Amino acid sequence: MKKNAIQIAFIGLLAFTISSCEKTYECHCEKKGGGETHEDIKAKKADADAECKKLAEGSTVYSECRLE
Repeated sequence: MKKNAIQIAFIGLLAFTISSCEKTYECHCEKKGGGETHEDIKAKKADADAECKKLAEGSTVYSECRLE
């Protein structure tokens, strides 16, 4: 019984660790004058999405930025 509890705790910890790690996401930004650029952002998905959208806010270069 004690062995099963330890295994379940280990699996839960492993799942939490994998889901919360930082990854590299690609941010696609469309330029106002035409064309697009790609930026790599290493962060958790929610943070990367916020940082990507922030690139277009108040920008004179980009019209829209989004993760893909």
